[in-house]
Amino acid sequence: MASVNKKFAVEKGLEVGDDALVVDADNNKTGIGKTNAKYGLDVATTANFDGIIAAGQVGIGSTQPTDNLDVVGDAKFGGKIKDNAGGAGTDGQVIISTGSGTGASWSTQAEIYTLASDANNSIQFKKASNGKFQGADNFVYDPTNKRVGIGSTLPEYLLQVA
Repeated sequence: MASVNKKFAVEKGLEVGDDALVVDADNNKTGIGKTNAKYGLDVATTANFDGIIAAGQVGIGSTQPTDNLDVVGDAKFGGKIKDNAGGAGTDGQVIISTGSGTGASWSTQAEIYTLASDANNSIQFKKASNGKFQGADNFVYDPTNKRVGIGSTLPEYLLQVA
């Protein structure tokens, strides 16, 4: 097949069908399902699309996306969610931030932990009802003196039970 080196240009505008596609060449805007496009690509909500593409960023439910993909609202995934390396993880894993700005990675839940003390030196425990780590004001560890207090925030002995 011979190649054709021709360009199709729209200088003043183009309308296809009953406002199905409108190209406003003077203002560099294209409307799908609407006659007066407000954005570079403006799609009518009857076309089942509520998003915008701006400066290479895609907004779904947002007219001012601030990241490459900016989703405002709920999301439903019918396929795989992949990490930075393209892996979909295995059963029981969760995807977490690597914290280094290089993306996310899969991790086994048992490997996810937090430090076992807070500003008040309370010992952390996992609350069964919601699975969150929380502290207990009446169960503390004194790292300076290596003491544990139950019912005492300032234990005087190796183990002090009030």
